[in-house]
Amino acid sequence: MRQTNYDYFDVYYQAGESPVFCYRSGMLVYEEKFMDGTLLAQGYNTAGYPLNVLTNCATRLNHQRFREPCAFNLEINGRCIDYDLEFVDFTTEKTDQNVHAVLTLNSRIAPVRLQVHTILDGTQMFTRYITVENLSDEAVTVSRMAVMAGGIEIMDMAPRTYNMKPETYYSIGYFDNDQWGREGEFNWHTLEPGVMDIDFRFNRNRYRHPFMVIRNNIDGTIYFSQIAWSAGCRYTVDHQVVKESHWKDFMVPALSFKAEITGHNPILVLQAGEVFTTPEVHMGAIKGDLDDAINEMHAHVRKSVLNLPEADPSACLVGCGMGAEHDMSVECSKSYIDQFAEMGGEIFIIDAGWQNPPHEEMKWYDYNGINRPNEERYPNGMAELRDYCHAKGLKFALWVEIERLGIKSDIFQKKPEWRVPNVYGGPWRDVQFLLDFTNPEAAQWAEDELARIITE
Repeated sequence: MRQTNYDYFDVYYQAGESPVFCYRSGMLVYEEKFMDGTLLAQGYNTAGYPLNVLTNCATRLNHQRFREPCAFNLEINGRCIDYDLEFVDFTTEKTDQNVHAVLTLNSRIAPVRLQVHTILDGTQMFTRYITVENLSDEAVTVSRMAVMAGGIEIMDMAPRTYNMKPETYYSIGYFDNDQWGREGEFNWHTLEPGVMDIDFRFNRNRYRHPFMVIRNNIDGTIYFSQIAWSAGCRYTVDHQVVKESHWKDFMVPALSFKAEITGHNPILVLQAGEVFTTPEVHMGAIKGDLDDAINEMHAHVRKSVLNLPEADPSACLVGCGMGAEHDMSVECSKSYIDQFAEMGGEIFIIDAGWQNPPHEEMKWYDYNGINRPNEERYPNGMAELRDYCHAKGLKFALWVEIERLGIKSDIFQKKPEWRVPNVYGGPWRDVQFLLDFTNPEAAQWAEDELARIITE
């Protein structure tokens, strides 16, 4: 069992003409440098000590070895602002739980101020996000948004020692399948030299989870990351190899990546004076195996993401339920509740199909938007099953897809202007069934419906 001290986190700021920011959490170290108006990724260390501790054997990355070395990528009004930035301030705030560092930069290219936020919590993973403030009197557009990017590592010596081919240096893992019900199909793949994109929820089905892990097959380092975003995003990995002139047939790898928010451009229109906070990217590294990496990721998520103050940290409810794959009658539902209670279930969930009449369970999508239990199926309403669950010591939960309308619902028939228009064309048949939450009336209806369902 790997033992980790989650109490150690610190930031070391080396001021000067080219200031360095050293972020340390657990045994993980990540460094950046601000040089010539650019914030540059300087690499990682998983042994707990800062980079460049040996004066004559520098371990910070040579940014000139990367095509795009910047620690983030932003385009404002169609212009790249990764360069020509002005250093404004660097601050840290430390508590018993974490340390929060903020680097403030002004762009000389576009009228925006950036704040690069880094949160360290003692695990082998840290949190990164950026706030973008429009300083002008007019709206600006954001057409590129890589929240975290830049070099990861350069291997100068190890491949030469082990006489390995470039295609064997790294493996990359992610969830292969992006279809419903198969989103947990994790697999390792060979990371060939070149550029590789892994898309999530834009240009791909929405079920692929935005997670990626890279394994260095030579020294055992694992880099792992998640993008905390429920819409379009992408990981891009650049495995660049350059032939070393002093050694016959030896290829030097330089590994870099991007964690990017994607969509139709512009991704964002920022109004005058508006401040936008990007989604978070969670990035980690560890020496070990996949289990070590995932355990560290879970520790980070539990400590710094799923940490609602009112939540009971000891609660881990065992969920169980039934849906349209079964007869959802009251009698059948009570039978399932009895079985699950005996098996130790803690929360019983009624899935899609409760709005449908009997024998129509598998057409649940046509009845979305009705949001009331079918009277023929549940003559006493949903309260009968709710109370039956409580009597058995189970909590009760009900599936609702408030953002989707079925053709059987009154709202679908009577409020076509509430539905998302298919402005881009193409085979997006599902778009016509989605509520347009940019329509205030549609958004208010959805909120009121959810409140009513919960109350009833």
